[in-house]
Amino acid sequence: MELAEVQKLNQLLAESTGTGQECKICVDTFRTPYIQWENPIKWPSLSVLEAEAKSAEIILKEIMQRSPWLLQGSQILPEARPRRDEPNLHLVKPFQVDDQLYLLKTKLLMTYMGGALGNEVEDRSIQDRNPAFESNRVYYQCRLFPVSFLKREQGALIDFEPRHYGPASGMQNTVGEAHQTARWNVMLFDEMDFSDLEQDIRERTSSQTWKPGRLFNPFVIDHGTVNWNVFHLKEISSCLPHFHRLWLHLKEGLDLKHEDHLFWDDYYASWKYSRFLSRGGNPHWEIVEAPGW
Repeated sequence: MELAEVQKLNQLLAESTGTGQECKICVDTFRTPYIQWENPIKWPSLSVLEAEAKSAEIILKEIMQRSPWLLQGSQILPEARPRRDEPNLHLVKPFQVDDQLYLLKTKLLMTYMGGALGNEVEDRSIQDRNPAFESNRVYYQCRLFPVSFLKREQGALIDFEPRHYGPASGMQNTVGEAHQTARWNVMLFDEMDFSDLEQDIRERTSSQTWKPGRLFNPFVIDHGTVNWNVFHLKEISSCLPHFHRLWLHLKEGLDLKHEDHLFWDDYYASWKYSRFLSRGGNPHWEIVEAPGW
C-alpha cells in the first residue's frame, strides 16, 4: 500500500466507530482462531497477491463496528511481515515496559473463506482475485513479542525489528550434521519446527498443566523470537508486565517473581472451551471462558 492509503486507514482505526456486538471466539479444525457474529459480513473480491486499501477499508469498518477491541489503536503495515505473508492484512500496536518495546501484531486472514457455503460465494471468478463471499466470521491471529526498534515514516509505523531469542535461531544446536542439514532445508523451503522449544517455554513458565492442551499453544516462536498467543485478550496493558518479566527470564535468566508464578499458574488453568461441529461437519471449539476475555 502507498503511505497515504496507510495513513487514511490508520485514521479509521484511531476512531471509535462502534460499541461492539456480542460475539464468540472459536478455533477451527486447523487451529485457526476466528470471531463469529450473528450477522454476516459481505466480503468484497480481494486480491490474492496483496492487501488493497479499498477492500481493506470495507472490512476494517465492519470489524470496528462489531468488535472494535480487536483493531482499535492499531496501525496498518504497508507490507506484510514477513513479505511472503501477503495478502493477509497486518496491523501493529506498540507497547513499552521500562526500556523494552513490545509489538502486538494482528493478522487478518483476508482471503480465507473458512465456513462459507457454496451459496455464500460468488460464482464469478477473476484472475488473481478471490471471489466475493458472505461470512459471519473473521479469521485472525494476535501475537505479542519484543522488538528492538520501530520504523516510522510521517507518523505511520511501517516496519519493525524483533528482538531475537537465541534458541529460536534453529541452527544453534549440538545434534549431528545430518539433522542440522535437515533442519536447514526445512528453514529454507518451509518453516522451522519449533514445537520442542515451544513446549520447553511452556513448561518453564508454569508447573500447571496447560489446560487447552494441543488446541493451541500459549507461546509460539515467530519472527525469530518468543510470541505470546493473545488472540483472546481485549486488553493487553494489565497483563503485559508479566510477559515482560517472563521475557527477561527467558532472555537473561532473571528469576520470576512469586506474583508472576501465580499469574501464569492461573492463566494456564483458567481456560474453558466446548467442542461443536461446524456447518460442514468439522470439529470446532468455542472458547467459553478465558483469562482476560
